[in-house]
Amino acid sequence: MTTYSLSSLGALSPTPEPTRTVGGDTQPAAAAGVTGPFENLLRQFVAQANVQDIRSTQAIQDFALGKDENVHNLMLAVTKSDLTFRMFLQVRNRLTDALQQILQMQV
Repeated sequence: MTTYSLSSLGALSPTPEPTRTVGGDTQPAAAAGVTGPFENLLRQFVAQANVQDIRSTQAIQDFALGKDENVHNLMLAVTKSDLTFRMFLQVRNRLTDALQQILQMQV
């Protein structure tokens, strides 16, 4: 995948993706398995949000099929999923804002 950075003229110019040489073969850093602590943190966060969504969906299905008649458990699962998703959106928005501020910096 090629990323683009904004030049001073406003045109798009391709910026090469970081690469790493593995066994004499040059690969993009992401394909070579290079990950940092920040990427790992984001992956865990996305995985947790996905788990909450799956639990919420399962609770809804169980309630609809009559397997679980406890509305309290259903509402807890749906609310946890909703809060996790909202937090995920806020983190995404903050990261996007930070990236925009970095891109606007003069060098």
